[in-house]
Amino acid sequence: MGGRQRDEKRQARRYFTAGESVVKEYKVDHLDQLIQDVRERPNLYLFIVAFFIIALLWIIWSSCNQLIIEIFKGKNTAEEAGQWGDSFGGFNAFFGAFGTILVAVTLAAQTQANKEQRRQIHIERFEETFFRLIDYMKELKLELRYEQTPSFKSIRQDYAIDGVLRGQDAIFEAYKEVNFWTFKNNVGVRYFKRGNVAHNYDNYVHHRFEHCFAPYFRIIYTILFKIKNDKVLSENEKAYYGNILRAQLGSYETGLLAFNATSRYSKDLRELLIYFRMLKYIPKKRRRVLGSIFPPEAYAPRPD
Repeated sequence: MGGRQRDEKRQARRYFTAGESVVKEYKVDHLDQLIQDVRERPNLYLFIVAFFIIALLWIIWSSCNQLIIEIFKGKNTAEEAGQWGDSFGGFNAFFGAFGTILVAVTLAAQTQANKEQRRQIHIERFEETFFRLIDYMKELKLELRYEQTPSFKSIRQDYAIDGVLRGQDAIFEAYKEVNFWTFKNNVGVRYFKRGNVAHNYDNYVHHRFEHCFAPYFRIIYTILFKIKNDKVLSENEKAYYGNILRAQLGSYETGLLAFNATSRYSKDLRELLIYFRMLKYIPKKRRRVLGSIFPPEAYAPRPD
């Protein structure tokens, strides 16, 4: 029985200690939040403190009426007291002006708070749409189809694969074939032109499997376009969401996206890839074709 009581006491002590730590954490969090509020709105708190100080001084001043009369007693009390009372005119005007300023500052702070609240609501809605589009992009990726051309299989028999490839395998084989024909049709060329790459991409990917690749690349374009042209997001926030999208894409996938950007069907996708530094993680050995089509900043990290 004694052992059971000791166990109950130890358990109660643990509960008490845990509860005490929770209370301490709450107090610390509450204090941190208060400090954060003061830091975010220092002018408002300063005006409130100043308001109460001036109000206190006014109360003290007005309560000294009888004391002033006693001081001026025997020295034309009524006249001196009247002059003392007239001195409140300027003070009252100042106090009224200060109150007006305080109201204006409070309204300005409230307006700023409402603006920040609207901004947070916009970001929440943006993120909801953003991640829904990424989920849709992943679904479209599973629907990708690609089949090697007979000419490619006859030349590169060691890489020949029969049948239709799907998903990530379709991306890999499409990139490999476009890359192969770009080199094959431009032997001895040091700097590849955009038109040469676009010709091979259109022939071996777009014209043959436009029904699945076009929607996939179009959704990526939509995401990037939506981020860049958002009027609420800051530049750092735009870079953050661009990095999230880039993290969803493998290097071959990004390379094929860059091949797609050379096509006349891709609109201004090339500029979006440069703006978001989407080619940053493409290995250098795969930049021989793209390196002469995209500027160096397409591969560089975004400046802070």
